[in-house]
Amino acid sequence: MIRPSRSVMTIWAARKWRRACETVVSWRPVAAARSETLIGPVTKARAAFDRFPGTLLEGAVADMLNSGAFAANLRKLRGLYREARDVLAQTLAAASDGQLSVPVPSQGLHLVARFCDEVDPAIADQAKTAANVEGWLLADTCMRVPPAAGFVLGFAGHPIQQLVDAAEKLAKASLRALDRHSTSGAVSFRQL
Repeated sequence: MIRPSRSVMTIWAARKWRRACETVVSWRPVAAARSETLIGPVTKARAAFDRFPGTLLEGAVADMLNSGAFAANLRKLRGLYREARDVLAQTLAAASDGQLSVPVPSQGLHLVARFCDEVDPAIADQAKTAANVEGWLLADTCMRVPPAAGFVLGFAGHPIQQLVDAAEKLAKASLRALDRHSTSGAVSFRQL
């Protein structure tokens, strides 16, 4: 058997490496290094960015899935998030005297609290600013004309009491904004 020279082996290894890199999206910069002189520096740079190979993580994730730890954690978090969702929705609806419609979503980590369609989206903006709570304005997330007044609020990862306090602040700020708006001569939800 004829043993190939070192340069032939290097070319063969570079081609094999390039093909392997082209199959993985995160390795595309390596695949772009067509010159044999660039493969070494690009590989070192990639090693600096990726501190560990994916196979180590794959094994750890597989072990976690097989042990049942992931399923147990998922069940625990679903219960916590369900409780947080329900408490947030109930508190918003009750503290806003029914001015906010808060349908409880069957899935996801956010819920939508809406005013009626006649309410100006600026009221939601005023209430969010006054209450100093995190979340999105519904008007900023929708493309319909006129935009809807309301909030998109996340409930995952927050302590229940913090959600209750924030929901009460937002509901009270919403009522104050509605009252200010109605006394200025504009139509309020309460007047409809």
